[in-house]
Amino acid sequence: MRGWKAAEIILEELMLKSNSSVVVKVLFVLVGLSFGTGPLSAASWPVVGEIARKTLLSPYLYKLTVSVKTPGLFSYHPGQWAFVALKDRQARAFTMSGAPEGFLNNGEAEFFITRKGALKGPAYQPGSSLSEDIWLANDGEDIFMSGPMGYELHPKEQRPMVFISKGSGVGPHLSVLASAMARSEDMNATLVYLEHPDTIADNLHDQLKDLSDHIPGFRWKSYTRNQFHGAWEEVVREIITLPELADQPDDAEYFICGSGGLRHHMARELQRKGVNLSQIHKGDF
Repeated sequence: MRGWKAAEIILEELMLKSNSSVVVKVLFVLVGLSFGTGPLSAASWPVVGEIARKTLLSPYLYKLTVSVKTPGLFSYHPGQWAFVALKDRQARAFTMSGAPEGFLNNGEAEFFITRKGALKGPAYQPGSSLSEDIWLANDGEDIFMSGPMGYELHPKEQRPMVFISKGSGVGPHLSVLASAMARSEDMNATLVYLEHPDTIADNLHDQLKDLSDHIPGFRWKSYTRNQFHGAWEEVVREIITLPELADQPDDAEYFICGSGGLRHHMARELQRKGVNLSQIHKGDF
């Protein structure tokens, strides 16, 4: 995680609340900065895997599947993340998107990643973006991981869950849902997903449809950014009135993952709506 991004997250949390969770996040960030200061040798990493496959979900979003060679050293809960690197490359933090139960069965960990190089187009230079270099790497190439880190996403006392995500931020939310499907659990859950109008993720839509077919009580809706107007503050005020969000019960738990603007303004708007701060959870990636 880059230093400026870490600082943004910490300041965002401090503005909204002041408690021990901030201290925990600071510790994670310090660990992340120590990992992210330069290239790391394979000997530095406790978990070694290889690229099993990469699935393009949209022109700017893909799913990385890693076959872990040391599965006994790695396990995770929905919503957690890990530091990931190619050999002799600076590490970055990515959130697992698959079900932990699937990993236990086949030893494969999944990550949703934004293609930074695709966003830059011809201006992309190899080595400037780990996310793009992983996309360009060959299947079978070694991947090094350290983790998991972060906290588990789970409902409190089986309360209704509301997921609001943008881009690769849908990854941790999918992990929660895939885990529920693997355990054949019912859940009252709603997902609102924002995507770029030029990059509709059809493969992701198919996955969401499959989840809704197998999880009673789960519904989802995808919107494109150009359906809303203005900066994030104005956009969030429109999003909060969507039918999927307007009729949520008072005890619903909200999980927000995406850009800083979405996280910050959505948390603020939910508080103005009367949602207790303890019911609002923000992903950092």
